[in-house]
Amino acid sequence: GELLCLKRRSIENDRPIKFALGDVVLHKGYGFRGIVVAWDPQPTFDVSRWDGLRHIKDPHEYPFYHIVPDQNDCVEAFGGERPSRYVCEENLEICPTDRRNIDVDLEPEWKLNPTNGFYEAPDDLK
Repeated sequence: GELLCLKRRSIENDRPIKFALGDVVLHKGYGFRGIVVAWDPQPTFDVSRWDGLRHIKDPHEYPFYHIVPDQNDCVEAFGGERPSRYVCEENLEICPTDRRNIDVDLEPEWKLNPTNGFYEAPDDLK
């Protein structure tokens, strides 16, 4: 039900997204890498006071991505593991090919595509 609601909202929103499910992304500010597992056309709660968004004008106007981060990167960036991150599109970029070998805890239905280094989402999530 929740996934269908998210899909309906994304269809109703005409703003294109930059990153697809399974993309390996890099946070521009904190340097952690992770996998895109979902996205919202706009943040689902108030992000106006988040320190990592101070440099972005009107962050609530951008898509936000649910990221499963590399745990080693989280220890380095935040001092401990994090199960997920919620990140504004403007803070992300595609991870360079040579840095896509990451330590993430994804459901077994997600499969790594060795050809491009991205992960393929389960059919029900697509």
